[in-house]
Amino acid sequence: MTGFDEFLSRLGLLHDCTVTSFAWQPSDKKIVLEIKDFYWNFEGLPEYRGPASGQITLEGVERVEISIDNNKSPLRIYEFSTESNSSGLSKVLVTFSPAGKIAVTCRHTIFPDIPLP
Repeated sequence: MTGFDEFLSRLGLLHDCTVTSFAWQPSDKKIVLEIKDFYWNFEGLPEYRGPASGQITLEGVERVEISIDNNKSPLRIYEFSTESNSSGLSKVLVTFSPAGKIAVTCRHTIFPDIPLP
């Protein structure tokens, strides 16, 4: 399986993908994002494999900042990025179009093992 950074990069940082569900489970220190189609960024191109829904789970969540100024559906990702540091923590930033963001500091990410373009 590829690393999460490569997963995001090869899928165009999930640009224009739709978040169908966002669940923050503070007692489990977990955030789960349901994505409608991980390949949506490639629709209309030869690389498009057809829809592939699934979820990204952030575990060991230590910090969460949510600022979403969007009362319209769907909630579209502008960019989903991550940065790891030497202490084993990852900073995950999901920005949305037209506005908003979720910033998370976590220990581990779980993501689908799907073929990458």
